[in-house]
Amino acid sequence: MTIRASTGLESLGEPDRMSTVFFYKASTGDRLHLLDRSYLFNVATYACNVDEKYIYTYSYQPDQSWTIYNCDLSGDTYMQEDYVFAHSCYFRLCFKRVDGAVFLDADAARVNEIISFTGASHARGQEAGVSGGEVSGVNGQGAGDDGCERSGDGGCEGSEVRGQESGGARSSAWIAGECERLVRRIDAKRTEDSLLFALLSDTHFTVNGTWPDTLESLKTVHSMVGFDGIIHLGDMTDGMVTAAATRQYAGDVISSIYALGAELFIAIGNHDTNYFMSNAEAFSIDEQCELYLSHSDAYTVRKQGEPWYYKDFPGHGLRSIFLHSFDYEQEKRYGFSSDCLRWLKKTLDNTPDTCHILVFSHLTPMVGLQCWTDCIRGGDELVDCLERFNTEAQKGRVLAYINGHNHADHVYANLSFPIVSIGCSKTEYFAEHKPEGSHTPMRRLGEVSQELWDALVVNPKEKRLDFLRFGAGNDRCV
Repeated sequence: MTIRASTGLESLGEPDRMSTVFFYKASTGDRLHLLDRSYLFNVATYACNVDEKYIYTYSYQPDQSWTIYNCDLSGDTYMQEDYVFAHSCYFRLCFKRVDGAVFLDADAARVNEIISFTGASHARGQEAGVSGGEVSGVNGQGAGDDGCERSGDGGCEGSEVRGQESGGARSSAWIAGECERLVRRIDAKRTEDSLLFALLSDTHFTVNGTWPDTLESLKTVHSMVGFDGIIHLGDMTDGMVTAAATRQYAGDVISSIYALGAELFIAIGNHDTNYFMSNAEAFSIDEQCELYLSHSDAYTVRKQGEPWYYKDFPGHGLRSIFLHSFDYEQEKRYGFSSDCLRWLKKTLDNTPDTCHILVFSHLTPMVGLQCWTDCIRGGDELVDCLERFNTEAQKGRVLAYINGHNHADHVYANLSFPIVSIGCSKTEYFAEHKPEGSHTPMRRLGEVSQELWDALVVNPKEKRLDFLRFGAGNDRCV
């Protein structure tokens, strides 16, 4: 793999080059030192700024990095002398051999014998975790845990997310203030019979993005009120990079949420399959289950190999059902398989009479409630299944169908149960590709509207759902 001098983007199929997959964070005065002089190295740097087209237009950065390439890499800038960073930035490395030979897996495996990265001072190096640091993720080959501050590694083993400042100046003051306002509203709605969930969707993790702020807000509110679970409705990342990079990014998001101490429930999204823009390194169903669902098998009911499952809260009379809604191997990729629908019907029929039901999915079941496809496979059958259950023998027990994907808020109330869409956690604002009647709130970096997630208060006995908004948008009750 090489890094293209013209764009700063990665490019596969270059056997005489070896490059880092991940973005690394450097501060002024940090140093790269070549250890093996049978190689040369090149440095591409990226400014910690955000191109607002990724917020205010329908656009995805190909390497999932909200940074701006400094155009400082060329075929003439390969070197062997030390490289000292003049400014704080993100960076990636590209190597070639002095003898011009092709690279082998063995070269990637010994990358930390080829180059080292050192903080400008011992104190700062220790703080950032980079003193004598190692580089991992070279040419798609992971090198294990590293000491260098890689983008996205903050969630590993429960540690804080670092090296991903949001587009403006990071400030905890507005996060703390919004947390306090949300907690007051939670306290006003919560009862002894209710359940409380954090509900978010479409985080679309990017390097230099806003995930650290989202995590901080979740952590703060959870410490104050205690969630009964955290629900993520899919699209943790953009799904446009190598399988190794997506596993790292998504895995870090999952582990950082899991470290908060609440049960995590995920509905797999279309981007989570790593197929966006026809990515050649898409995940199989088994790989999706392993990455996104295996962590929750200890407290959910799921058969091996099936990407749908449920969780019971018997003390509160609630069954939460999570569906799978995208298969890139099908001609009609969006939708619900016949196996999923059979499982749903059986699960509904076997639900205890004392339980109410919430259904979660990344995708809405109705074509008119989204803008990305003119066919949702199995969608009509899914709606019919829920309608029959909810209007015949088991009247009114389906409290709602809740989905993400639309990147907009919307409530559809023309069935016996509401279909509720929630906006995207990713900082994004544009009006295109949104269903009629939906609401997309304005978003800005560095202020409360940057964030968007809900505290969901579920009161099954009253058949009441309160969606209490953190950040952009409004509270809703169904």
